[in-house]
Amino acid sequence: IRDYAKHGGTKVFRLDELIAEYNKFLESRSDISKDTFQKYQFVFKDFLSFAPELLSDINRETIQGFFAFLKSKYEESTASVKMAKIRTLMRYAFDNGKMQIYPFSGVKIPRKPKPVEFLTEAEINEIRHKEMPNERLKRVKDCFLFQCYTGIAFVDLANLKTSDFKHNEEGQIYIKKERNKTGVDFFVVLIEDALEIALKYKFKLPVLTNQKYNSYLKELADICHISKPLHSHIGRHTCACMLLNRGMSIEVVAKVLGHTTIK
Repeated sequence: IRDYAKHGGTKVFRLDELIAEYNKFLESRSDISKDTFQKYQFVFKDFLSFAPELLSDINRETIQGFFAFLKSKYEESTASVKMAKIRTLMRYAFDNGKMQIYPFSGVKIPRKPKPVEFLTEAEINEIRHKEMPNERLKRVKDCFLFQCYTGIAFVDLANLKTSDFKHNEEGQIYIKKERNKTGVDFFVVLIEDALEIALKYKFKLPVLTNQKYNSYLKELADICHISKPLHSHIGRHTCACMLLNRGMSIEVVAKVLGHTTIK
């Protein structure tokens, strides 16, 4: 009531209430994975502890101060990614009449694109032929190689069902479904190496959580003496490069990966 009177009888919106509302909006989106949702929660928690509790008190100085705070904890590229999530929150508040002034107006958040990492065929073969010390790493190795051979994203790999594997008239086995992240169709015919892995697990690949998977991929890299930072997405990049190197058109590669454009 005091806040209501203090602001001339206009409705006052709180930051914690905005975040709770925005979380419901994120949960309703089919393109937001659990992992991405969790990343929003981490940066929202930091922003809640830093920013004023009333939206009307959040301004450009708040945003610039929070960016400086993030850069003191993370690399600038990581801080910029986190700020992009706060920008979507503030845009949501402004577009829905909860803020009179958009606090990101005139604020530039630098975003330096990271170089695209991918494995060479020699590195893929090193992984393929390397004996793993236990079943856990054998399964991780197989899932990663399957990504390299198909270009499938981790979230789609995790949600892959036996019914997603189909046969065409020539007897080839292929996968055709929508990407979990964007809803865009992707289509990939399994080459022999990918089919061998799929058959090994009877078309039900042993996928772990993204966090554990990426952690074990670092272990896999050490065993195979690969200096590049192995993570789930590098398999996708590797597949794209392999297909382009074999003369496949970039338009077809985009269809395999489920991209909307070739950009």
